[in-house]
Amino acid sequence: MNLKTHVTTLKTSKLLVKNGWDMRTLFYWYDTTSEGGDLMELKYEKDILGYHIAKVPQCYYPAPLASEIGEELAKDCKTYWTGLEFRCECDKKNGYAIQGDNETEIRAQMWIYLKKEGLI
Repeated sequence: MNLKTHVTTLKTSKLLVKNGWDMRTLFYWYDTTSEGGDLMELKYEKDILGYHIAKVPQCYYPAPLASEIGEELAKDCKTYWTGLEFRCECDKKNGYAIQGDNETEIRAQMWIYLKKEGLI
């Protein structure tokens, strides 16, 4: 199992933080590339447990699993497999839906959309 396919990408993780994600997650991206480094890897939460989410250094970004994002989505949001792709729907605003081949990424995109729209 490749863990990187079960958490958000680093790019999406940065968007989550930018849009107000402040929940603890089991995994974090450790990224030093923006500071001139060349390290980008996943870290288990216990490896950085001394940090509270608000005090995590800038080089750490939450990398939530699909289930962790699901806990933060509105109750009327549903994610399911269509047989061809994952689909995440939310009835809060005219049945808005996102589809794609990665469940974690589409849940994160839905969370970002709902947050931007002020729906969560």
